[in-house]
Amino acid sequence: MRSFLSPKWIFLLNTGPLLLLLLLGYGEFSVIKTLLPPASVNLWRLGALTLALLALAGTAYAGWCWRRGREVQLGYCLLTLLLYSAVLFAYTSQSNDFVPRSVPRWLVPTDFMLFVWTFLMPTLAHAGFTLVLLLTPDEENESAGVSFGLALLLPVLWAGIFSVLTALVPHSWPTLESWVLATGLVLATLSFFFFLVRAVYLLSLSRADAWGENALIWKVLIAAVLPVAGLLVNRGLAGGWRTESGVFGNFSSPWFYGLALLNAALLWWPVGRLGRGGRLALLAGRAALFGYTFYFFLVFLPWLPLALPAIVLLGTGFLLLAPLLLLIMHVRALSEDAAWLQAHFPRRLVTITLLAGLLALPFCVTASYYHARLTLHEALEYVYAPDYAKTYDLNAASLARTLRTVRQHKSYASDFGFGAGQPYLSTYFNWLVLDNLMLSDAKLNELERVFLGVKPSPPPPAGRPNGFGRLPEAGAPAPALTAATARSTYDPRQQAWVSWLDLTIANRDTTRRAGEYRSSLRLPAGCYVSDYYLDINGRREPGLLAERKAAEWVYAQILHENDVRDPGLLSYHGPDELSLRVYPVVGATPRRTGLQLLHKEPVSVRIDGRELMLGDLAAAPTATAAVVAPADVVVYLSAVAKKKLPLVRRRPRYHFLLDASAGATASAADYQARIARHFPQAAADPTTQYSLVNAYARPVPA
Repeated sequence: MRSFLSPKWIFLLNTGPLLLLLLLGYGEFSVIKTLLPPASVNLWRLGALTLALLALAGTAYAGWCWRRGREVQLGYCLLTLLLYSAVLFAYTSQSNDFVPRSVPRWLVPTDFMLFVWTFLMPTLAHAGFTLVLLLTPDEENESAGVSFGLALLLPVLWAGIFSVLTALVPHSWPTLESWVLATGLVLATLSFFFFLVRAVYLLSLSRADAWGENALIWKVLIAAVLPVAGLLVNRGLAGGWRTESGVFGNFSSPWFYGLALLNAALLWWPVGRLGRGGRLALLAGRAALFGYTFYFFLVFLPWLPLALPAIVLLGTGFLLLAPLLLLIMHVRALSEDAAWLQAHFPRRLVTITLLAGLLALPFCVTASYYHARLTLHEALEYVYAPDYAKTYDLNAASLARTLRTVRQHKSYASDFGFGAGQPYLSTYFNWLVLDNLMLSDAKLNELERVFLGVKPSPPPPAGRPNGFGRLPEAGAPAPALTAATARSTYDPRQQAWVSWLDLTIANRDTTRRAGEYRSSLRLPAGCYVSDYYLDINGRREPGLLAERKAAEWVYAQILHENDVRDPGLLSYHGPDELSLRVYPVVGATPRRTGLQLLHKEPVSVRIDGRELMLGDLAAAPTATAAVVAPADVVVYLSAVAKKKLPLVRRRPRYHFLLDASAGATASAADYQARIARHFPQAAADPTTQYSLVNAYARPVPA
């Protein structure tokens, strides 16, 4: 135990976690940085600088102790507890500024604050345990009962003192009141853990065999009863309520329960009657499931400070302590196995067995996620960019699991920041399977329809999500187009017309506070959008070119936020179909917007029943021959040039696609009769092809 006073633990429990936190933070920041306001970007930079300075200071102190051969000193422990508690409080109090509500939760499936608490807690735990070692004598005659009593009594005493102090703070000083409460909570929690750890340490000095062969009841309780009870409580099954997502994450899979029981069996397994081979196999099994123990230790590490109020208020705080106790038991079992086996096997064999076991579970998770990635990308390729020379045969069950996981990650996060995902694993899944991107609901529905036969559910009704933001008013007549004009000029350099459509929009019901204008227009062939504008408070704001899904998301975010911004959205919904949306149209005040079109010849455009002529046939020359772009990437043919082309007759080749899905009502005889009735000549042509189509197309002979 006294080895924890060595400065090498600072490198392991301070420098290492802080560097990993910086790496994870940079990963999340790189995903959402384009969505963050400048204030949040500056806050991320300040937070990163703070963590870097903490890592540098801890490393420098550890190096100084190492060179001088000194142990960790009392001043370091007290300063670390004070400084890191303040940093945690600062990070937590500004959590909504690090990741504002405007950032979609599926972009950060694991809350950054969870990372902060997880990777700062090892330093706090080491400082606290070192403080216990420095203030506790190595004498076995000191009673652990006094420390147990103080662990229960001091938090109550602190709570009473700070309740009185809070009552004395004027209500007009809410900031001071919150600081008093926070200080009381920190002192109560530190007191509880200091004396609890001190009591356990004293108990271990007097009873070295506390985890030995005779402590079967402790092994069953800590390795089996508490983990399974924790999984049940997390889902609400033990409290009369039930949730699939869980309080701390979605651990509803039977795998979590099965691994918990298998882990308990391996830790309980008596080693007295095992031979050398059996003990080596037991080491491999225990090492393979150490990843399971360590994962839940990481998940619950940031919630250890809540163990005290959870014990007092809910009685479930011992479940928060269970992963820590299980980790201690698991590490002790592995160290005992390794020490015994090194006396009977070569040291290299024992080390290889231990390392292979430790890597087994991470390897299985990575292999599963990588298989999900291959399956998902193959499904997307088949539906949206198929290789017709390739034969596809996807694992539908694997694809269904992957799509179900993606949908879970898109759900809103719960109050604890996990949502329907799993801490850390969801982040790893999004990185490995989705490249930190996300599938739209339309693509998810399409993949489920094609490969799983699932009909897409109707979209949810419009409404104010979670009671926040603003949306167009329902019920009143929608805003309408009141005026539309066109102005065109011929650009000799481009040899094309440049035309503006200027639109005026107003409410038909002038008492309406906020309405949204929606319209669509079909572009003639060879006509393209080149610019867009929207008048906002007397200013003409030009449009920004963006990918359609991204632009629609930004538009929807503005509609749902509290800040007043006036968005307009012009987007392609097909090769020649445009969608126009403008919000808000308020009262009797008209809104003005417009779009610029490029076209080679004069054309007419129709919008909301109004037909506008763009260009003048007599004002510019008409191309009488083909106009070829460099490298032959585009060839433009005017109507006059098309009439001069020679007439070519082509013989059609028919390919019949026959619906063979589960929902098809036609039989083979029905298909034969319909083809013979409607396509007798095509059916008799020897070049005609037939394919049965379900998720895949299978050619069949005539």
